[in-house]
Amino acid sequence: VSWKSHQNGLNNPKAHLRRAVSLDDIINAPIIAWPLGLFDCCGVSDGSAAAILVRAEDAKKFREDPVYIKSLQIAAASGADMWYTEYDYTHAETGYQCGIRAYKEAGVKNPREEISMAEVHDCFSITEAVTMEDLQFSPRGKVREDIESGFFDLDGGLPIQPDGGLKCFGHPFLPLILLISGVTSKSMVSLPFP
Repeated sequence: VSWKSHQNGLNNPKAHLRRAVSLDDIINAPIIAWPLGLFDCCGVSDGSAAAILVRAEDAKKFREDPVYIKSLQIAAASGADMWYTEYDYTHAETGYQCGIRAYKEAGVKNPREEISMAEVHDCFSITEAVTMEDLQFSPRGKVREDIESGFFDLDGGLPIQPDGGLKCFGHPFLPLILLISGVTSKSMVSLPFP
């Protein structure tokens, strides 16, 4: 996961960690909090981004070709489930439920096949992997196989973090806005970062 994000970040001149790292660099990095090493944790950076959201009926007042959002969901929890003895830390119920509701509202039946790219929260490399399963981009217990096969790479079946993600770039508003506005293509391999 970390290697993929760093590779993607190399294509992004705005990435704050625009540096190639090898698998050996990642494996041998200093431990921050076991088992997470330096390259498993996102850095801290400052920046800003904005997207203007308006009611659908007002959209054409601002742009001839507006982008319409099919679903916007949020879920919250107290975190108490993490204290249950059976909690295994490989699943976040709030993310899973948010995905289920968003897919239902948007008419998505098979996220793995119907979603063309995704930016997911990746404060730690394990967070990205867990989220990929919770959002049904990988079957439960199969995310490692998908990562190792390159399924989530820029040229894979479902590119994840094409800008380098939070690990290398920051929160992903710009790439998403460029994609949904039609400025760039699905793979974002040659994403025109301003």
